[in-house]
Amino acid sequence: MSDWSAGYPTDSVYVDAIQPAISPWRWHQSLAFAGRDAPDPGKPFRFLELGCGSATTLIALAAAYPWAEFTGYDFMPECVMQANALIAETGLTNVEVREGSFAEMALVTPAEKYDFACTHGVWTWVPEAFRRDIVAVMGRWMAPGAVFYVGYNTAAGWAASEPIRKIFAEAPKGPPGNPYGPAREAVSHWLTLMGDANPGVRAHWATMADRDDHFLAHELGNPHGTGVWMEEVAAPLADAKMTYGGPAVLAENMDGPFLDEPRLEMLRQAVADGWGEAARDMLHGRFFRKDLFHRGAPFLGASEMVARMRALEVVPWDLEIRLTTHLGIYRRLKHHLQDDLVAALHARAAEGATLGDCADMLGDNPAQTFQIAMLAFASGKLLDRRPADQIAAAEDGCDRFNMAMLRRLQRGETAPGLVSPVIGSPIQVQEEAHRAALAEGEPGPELARRLGVLGVA
Repeated sequence: MSDWSAGYPTDSVYVDAIQPAISPWRWHQSLAFAGRDAPDPGKPFRFLELGCGSATTLIALAAAYPWAEFTGYDFMPECVMQANALIAETGLTNVEVREGSFAEMALVTPAEKYDFACTHGVWTWVPEAFRRDIVAVMGRWMAPGAVFYVGYNTAAGWAASEPIRKIFAEAPKGPPGNPYGPAREAVSHWLTLMGDANPGVRAHWATMADRDDHFLAHELGNPHGTGVWMEEVAAPLADAKMTYGGPAVLAENMDGPFLDEPRLEMLRQAVADGWGEAARDMLHGRFFRKDLFHRGAPFLGASEMVARMRALEVVPWDLEIRLTTHLGIYRRLKHHLQDDLVAALHARAAEGATLGDCADMLGDNPAQTFQIAMLAFASGKLLDRRPADQIAAAEDGCDRFNMAMLRRLQRGETAPGLVSPVIGSPIQVQEEAHRAALAEGEPGPELARRLGVLGVA
């Protein structure tokens, strides 16, 4: 471990991933639903990613927004090399990835400021000094009205699992081919001895036990890894004149579909008492937050918010085939729309419709029908489409990116996902069977139809 890393695990490059929650198009909707305006993602904008790693998400976004400029920074030379190789392969000219630390960035002011920024899997993995540097960058690099996405581990979800981190910190390292073997064995042995106690910890470990060492090095072997409350992120970002705007995933603006009535009543009381976000994390059992902060984004009135949501073009969708467009929604819904209602919404959307059109066909009570349509949209029963001119402008770049990912699959390499010109967002292809079918060029009629809806040729 070298001094320049300040303890960050540079000997293991972080897992190459693609993040569907990072999407200016979707952020625009989420902030509007929360009552805030955001820069228009259909017009030229500048986008910055801090700690971009191999920059797969950033490059996918560059493909989907050819009218925008994208810049990524990472302090690991290997990541920068990987990112630039993918940029060269896709031939995209509106994205660049540079080597640089947050401290170096904090010392300069760019010639042009940025409208959007993101950092995913960084805030709760780096030393406190690095976080202060991130705040300094936000204060100097972001334009008035800009939006900043922060993805980070939550204290509520991780609290019970802190003993797992402790074991990984204290257990001796194994041989080079199996450095976390002793830690894995110690965690499994501890949980066996605990019997039926700590079911939440057992479930959490089940999601991580089979992950590779690159993932574990950052998630559990990192000495700076932790979980925090939203207020612990919001407080330092206030120095950059940034304010919490809401979740990046629109569905997380809606508690009703995911909580039963007793939990909703507790949440209502917590909101009234001023600790609503902490209560949300506890009641939803969140391990990770995907939050949007803004630098003076204007307020939207309720009528403007409703008008924007109603104007969204939608098509039928569901989550049975796991192409991740709506993160984790299918696992967490407690309240579902009736099948006949979903069928009616699908039929209307298939004709070419807006979300408002779908709401209007449900009845004469505008408030009630809008809520139903929003539930269908947020829960993945309806899929939002960007305007036709934006889709057309993005198709070539998205095809280039997606072909690069398919070539990886054909070579037996990891391909974290694809990008959709239709929804302007990355897509995770979660099922191994789907990845194998794509590699063989035989996706089957249903998967091919779904990819076609997303504009993936």
